[in-house]
Amino acid sequence: ADGKDFKLADLEQKTFFYGPATACNLARFTQVPVPGHALVSLLRGEAPVLLHKGGAGKAEIKWDGSHYKIVINSTQQAEEEIQLGVHPDDFEKPWKEQRVRVKRVRVAQGGRDLYISDLSDYEVGKTAPPRVDEDGLEPPIPPSGPACSAEYPKTIRFKVEETRDDVLFNYKEAKWNPPLLGETFTQPVPGGMRKQLVTCKD
Repeated sequence: ADGKDFKLADLEQKTFFYGPATACNLARFTQVPVPGHALVSLLRGEAPVLLHKGGAGKAEIKWDGSHYKIVINSTQQAEEEIQLGVHPDDFEKPWKEQRVRVKRVRVAQGGRDLYISDLSDYEVGKTAPPRVDEDGLEPPIPPSGPACSAEYPKTIRFKVEETRDDVLFNYKEAKWNPPLLGETFTQPVPGGMRKQLVTCKD
């Protein structure tokens, strides 16, 4: 998905699914009913934050035994709880100098949990190297962004109360800012696959 169009080649069903990049379309295949931007944030180790400014709600933070806990009360009876763990090397540092990691995100509405995401096994990522043409005919394609050594969670687990889905994402390897070609977000229909439009309303 590129934020507008959703495409998925299902090799088992030999079907190429396409449609709008809506949260319910993404959830149809990932089993995680969260908006695309929120899913991407969590997969990078960031917590999507509910609206809480301008009278739309309030937020508070406190130390809760071994981690910081942020509670956000938003609109439409929505509530979010974010747990931030302190980097092991920073426990003795002043709080302003501590690095933190998102450990858990819980989003609820009307007193019922919508989803819980647990993030663990943090590792320092590296910037992807330039893409080099093996034949030497084209110049190398540089990384798509500056050098980056941010941490990312190698394990992300989503639990959805309503559907009882329990989905585990595991990274074997991840690189920051990989080189991007013009057709990076263009997925052609593989030969021998039937096309199927998938639509739904969030």
